[in-house]
Amino acid sequence: LPTPPADPTTRRPLTKEGVPLRALRDIEDIYELSPIQAGLLYELTRGANTGIYVEQVSVTLAGELDTALFARAWQRVADRHPILRTGFRWRRGGSPLQVVHRRAGLGIEQLDWRDVPDDAWQARYQEWLDADRMRPFDLARPPLMRASLIRRADDTWVFAWRFSHLIMDGWSFGIAIADFLDGYRALHRGTAPLAPPTRPYRDYVAWWRDHPADADTAGFWREALDGFEHGDPLGQGGGTVPPGEATHHFVHLTLPGLAERIQRAAREHRLTAATIVQGAWSVVLARHLGTDEVVTGSTTAHRPRDLTGAAGILGPLIVTLPARCRIDPARPAVDWLRDLQAGQARARERDRVPLVEIQRLAGWDASPIESNVAFENAPLPEVALDDIGLRVLGYAYDGRPHFPLTLVILPGDDMPLRLVYDRRRFDRPAADLLVRHLRTLLESFAAAPGTPLGELPMTTAEERRVLDADAEGDLAEPVADTVLGRLAEQIARDPGAVAVSGGSDRLTYRELDRRAGLIGGRLAALGAGPGRLVALGLRRSTDLIAGMVGALRTGAAYLPLDLAAPPDRLAYLVEDAGADLVLTEKDLLPALPEPARRLPAVCLEDEPAAEPVPVTGALPAPDDRMYVLYTSGSTGRPKGVPILHRDVAQFMSAVMPEMDAGPDDVWTMFHPYGFDLSVFEIWGALTTGARLHVMTEAEVHSPEAQCELIEAEGVTVLNQTPSAFDLLAEADGLRHAGGRAAPCPLRYVVFGGERLDPVRLRPWARRHGVAAPRLVNAYGITETTIISMWYELTEHDVFTRGGSPIGRALRHQRALVADGTGRQVPLGCVGEVHVCGRSISAGYLGRPDLTAERFAPDPAGGTRYRTGDLARRRADGVLEFLGRNDDQVKIRGFRVEPGEVEAVLAEQAGVTGAAVVARPGPDGAARLVAYVVATPDTVAGLGERMRARLPSYLVPSAFVPVGELPRNPNGKVDRRALPDPGRDGARTVPRTEPRTPTERGVAAVVAEVLGAKEIGVLDDLAGHGLHSLGAMRIAMRLRAEWRVEVPLALTRQDVTVASLAELIDREPAAPDATGAPPTGPPLTDPELTGSPLSDPQLTG
Repeated sequence: LPTPPADPTTRRPLTKEGVPLRALRDIEDIYELSPIQAGLLYELTRGANTGIYVEQVSVTLAGELDTALFARAWQRVADRHPILRTGFRWRRGGSPLQVVHRRAGLGIEQLDWRDVPDDAWQARYQEWLDADRMRPFDLARPPLMRASLIRRADDTWVFAWRFSHLIMDGWSFGIAIADFLDGYRALHRGTAPLAPPTRPYRDYVAWWRDHPADADTAGFWREALDGFEHGDPLGQGGGTVPPGEATHHFVHLTLPGLAERIQRAAREHRLTAATIVQGAWSVVLARHLGTDEVVTGSTTAHRPRDLTGAAGILGPLIVTLPARCRIDPARPAVDWLRDLQAGQARARERDRVPLVEIQRLAGWDASPIESNVAFENAPLPEVALDDIGLRVLGYAYDGRPHFPLTLVILPGDDMPLRLVYDRRRFDRPAADLLVRHLRTLLESFAAAPGTPLGELPMTTAEERRVLDADAEGDLAEPVADTVLGRLAEQIARDPGAVAVSGGSDRLTYRELDRRAGLIGGRLAALGAGPGRLVALGLRRSTDLIAGMVGALRTGAAYLPLDLAAPPDRLAYLVEDAGADLVLTEKDLLPALPEPARRLPAVCLEDEPAAEPVPVTGALPAPDDRMYVLYTSGSTGRPKGVPILHRDVAQFMSAVMPEMDAGPDDVWTMFHPYGFDLSVFEIWGALTTGARLHVMTEAEVHSPEAQCELIEAEGVTVLNQTPSAFDLLAEADGLRHAGGRAAPCPLRYVVFGGERLDPVRLRPWARRHGVAAPRLVNAYGITETTIISMWYELTEHDVFTRGGSPIGRALRHQRALVADGTGRQVPLGCVGEVHVCGRSISAGYLGRPDLTAERFAPDPAGGTRYRTGDLARRRADGVLEFLGRNDDQVKIRGFRVEPGEVEAVLAEQAGVTGAAVVARPGPDGAARLVAYVVATPDTVAGLGERMRARLPSYLVPSAFVPVGELPRNPNGKVDRRALPDPGRDGARTVPRTEPRTPTERGVAAVVAEVLGAKEIGVLDDLAGHGLHSLGAMRIAMRLRAEWRVEVPLALTRQDVTVASLAELIDREPAAPDATGAPPTGPPLTDPELTGSPLSDPQLTG
């Protein structure tokens, strides 16, 4: 338990139990907490101001009510039961105790609401209850109860009773009400109440102390939970809860008609109705989570048979036990439920173990129980007061446990159920969906108990119609043109408009036409044409666009080469793709891989040796290849993905109606041209008559320069990965610190390449809103041509709702969420995203095995691609991205197969085993961590060797030496069991403390950006997880605080705190006339001028 705040009676002498000495005469008893109380107190302390575990009981009474006798009767109840006079304090050492007072006055508040109209009464009462729920009890001052009598009419009252779950459970308030009824009746008649003797709650606490778990019980729980792996957290559509509101709400469900059929099935198959409901709920959870195994909690009354009089003890006497359910889809449901019931019976025989101890026995660092099933099987008293002129018109109970989901099974003939949900994890539509699925699954079981578990439907008829429409809906008509043809139309329409800009260079559409024609003519003279492949090795410039267009005009496709990548990788791409020619620049020829240097080459500086290819005429056919991009491969070999002209034209026809883009827009080319979002940037501009601004290397690497570029160039459409936009938003915030943001020319910001958490956009949205510019989350894969789904974010997404919504499919494709057999899963359930329809690649170059795994004909027409991404379709039809179903991850927008990195690690001398996983960095973005079975000396040199073999986004940020790799029972590496790498696991030199004020300041900035606790000034920051985006953030922070220019080369290779501090001390600060930092581009690096292409990690 966290240490509580200081006692409010400060400066008064305290006992060792934390009780003021002068208050001892009011103390009747002091003893420890029961296990359930300890758990409740922990949750109440951890979840302050959430409204959990405040129990509310409402009883509506009609007739003649004596309010004075009513109050006296309730005070008698409090006097009779010690737990109702109990408060909670902490010993000075921090452990909690419960302190029983001799007297605790329970005042009955009286309210007169007779003026509230009937049609407004319930809303007013619920609003009052909601506000009262958020009034915390002072746990040190009993009674932990509040009671009110609200007069609704002359002869109608509502008794509102609120109490902390620390002092009563459902069974107990039945006892308390029975005592009250006996006392009120006796007072009304002038007789003595029956008041039979009862055992105090301390006897139940003593029972726990005297009955520790034996070896058999401990062994049972170890075996029962052995091997269970924590799954993903539960959640669907939840978000931020406004301050002052309860975090948990509920949905109520009754089963008239169905309840009778469930009871009949239970009798016929020797089951309890509670087992059927709990089993159905476990299946619903498993399907929603996309797993075949779940652990839920099971909370029941705990009145030990060997504790005489336990049934009459007032207090929380309940126990929560884990219930592990393995879902076998082929098993008949009734047989599976019998096993479940038998297993729960065995567990209840071993219920003498607190949940926290079971957690320890199972070896869990944290409990995986996120859903609980509570059985309210307490006997309720017969509330009959007719003999003294009162009638009970209604009764309601409202309790809110802390679990993300709690299914409460209430007593009643129509089997009332209540689903309590945490609004931070679930929204109301998601809760309604869960309840509908539970009801439908129960109906399916009642109709056919022998049906295999996996075949029991839980979708409603309306839901099936929605899913069928998604699977079989009409696609947009196929296109018959190409984006080159559309560019030709723009050239003819407005040849003088600026088409491409970059740095100080400008090309009009006419000049782009001519320049591309000259380049295309030279390529055609060397054999470029349909069926051929031109490797492009070019810098970011207007000539890059002209060269790309020129190559495409010949009918050839292009293969982008990132000349910053290791030569071996580039050589593989050139040979695997079968490149026929090279288009490059003279000074870049030495950087080409050897296979490319053997190919016929055209350099941009060459004089034309042939006539330009005409603008019109022999344009590529729609079915010709347009480009080949490579993605990471699990076997260590990247996979080539060919995309046709028709695919891109079809995509452009589908995506542009989502935008009102036109010739007045300015697009940026932020992404490298080996990243398929660059295709959207380039052709989104050129096919609409807009201007495309190609960012320079310095602009790509500098968020501050991007902010200035957006303003100076009037950029209206910006595409970025979320992690890159984080830096841009941070730079934007620094520019507008202390004042309102200036009007922003941006109209669209389109995110892609990696998971977007809309919460990260809040600082930007507070300055600029979400409508100007519009914020779009775009989902796509190289194999399905750039973007397949489109979702425009709302304020609700950014400020309230959780999750990563990716929207619905564009009109040329369908997006399905499917199970392992390819069938659609119900709404809200986890499945694999399948993209169907048009603009889908035919497969991987020369990899028929991988093609067969991922590509298949779609029954509704076209091709179906299995993405490997996990998602769920929300109740509103929007898809929500969840992650991967394999080890593949996205690093800076690039797809990474850890197996590719592991394959290279395995080739290194001294390495006998390796596992690579993605871990969140300090900025929340994924980074690669390698766990290597090798000596520390071997591990120390791996970073340099990996950088020589792999592009930077594939090089792990940290290398952690381990003695062996943990493995599952099936022999596979248990990636969940790999240790937290920390931030000092890759240290290769002794830690050196900062020695100067500048080093101390730099170390503080670096530690904050990298999330590291201890960084020596001589440590290579790459060993602490420094990547390019982190380098950009460090450079921006250093410039803002010291007003010096930081070359990016210093933040990319062998950089240390000492080297950065030396730069700052060596370079004079450059304030402007007001002493403020300069406003020019902050990151200028002469070494980047004339350098090869941008580092994909920086730009992705």
